[in-house]
This record gives sequence, C-alpha cells and structure tokens, in this order.
Amino acid sequence: SLTVNEVDGCVFGVNIVPHTRQETTIKGFQAGSKVNLEVDLLARYLERMMTAPQAEHQTDTSSNITPEFLSENGFK
Repeated sequence: SLTVNEVDGCVFGVNIVPHTRQETTIKGFQAGSKVNLEVDLLARYLERMMTAPQAEHQTDTSSNITPEFLSENGFK
C-alpha cells in the first residue's frame, strides 16, 4: 500500500508499507525519484462533483431516510 500523506505543489510525500516496498520496484527508489501517481476513480468523481458549477434550478434533495430506517433495513 502506498498512501500520499503530503502535497506541496507538485511534490508528494508518501507512506509505503514494508511489504509493498519489498515486493515492488519501489525498493529501488530514492528521495526525489520521479514516479507516476494515478488518482482512483472515486477521488476523480468526487473532485468533479465538488468543482462542477451549481445547477441553475436545483431539485429537492431532502430525504426521508433516517438512521433508524437504515438500521431497520440491515445497515449498521
């Protein structure tokens, strides 16, 4: 697992679990190595939603779903 934990402009700091380091080409990297980081699909979708212009005519987004309803229907 590789987790980006710091972003400063175009520079990223990462955490790498030992197993990933041992079993991948990451073990040959040094500080300052250039790598390709891919954004997962969910993060890309969320970013698009957050930066999209608001609809001119918004629809009602209220819901009757409550925590009790979810619990009664198997969600915990």
